Amino acid sequence: MKAADRLVKVHEPLQILGWVEEDVLDALGIDVVGIELLNTFFGYQNDSWKPWQTGDGTEVLVGEGFTTKVDEHGDTFIYLDGDVNSQATAKMPKCGFYFDLLVRQEPIDENNLNPEEWLDGMYSEFTDEELAHIEKQADYLYNNTDRAIIGNFGQGGLGVQAVAH
Repeated sequence: MKAADRLVKVHEPLQILGWVEEDVLDALGIDVVGIELLNTFFGYQNDSWKPWQTGDGTEVLVGEGFTTKVDEHGDTFIYLDGDVNSQATAKMPKCGFYFDLLVRQEPIDENNLNPEEWLDGMYSEFTDEELAHIEKQADYLYNNTDRAIIGNFGQGGLGVQAVAH
């Protein structure tokens, strides 16, 4: 297969998944495309692409909000909303291929469990901006492709972004 020479845009940073461009979809006979959420699992938008190098040296593009630090062991840490002053959200081991989520919660007090508090932290509703983003993609794909369209909202949830909220 002959594809255009370009860097892959990593749209899903947790697993380092890249967008598959139209020419590759065509060459492989792929008949499905996805509607993406406005923000990634780490809270930033995929826009204003910048270069980044994976642990094995592969050059890719990531959204401007993709913010990492590498420690003295060569492990890479990523931060929610790009806030490097907060606790890291995930870690990619040196020479790793994807990020592993880090536990960020406080210790659980079995004597003071509050289901409502847990529920508030687990689920969120789409904002008007997020819904407009989904609608714009759905309209574009409906009018410009013969491929099937799926809602690619992550983790199998209907809009749940447990990492970012």
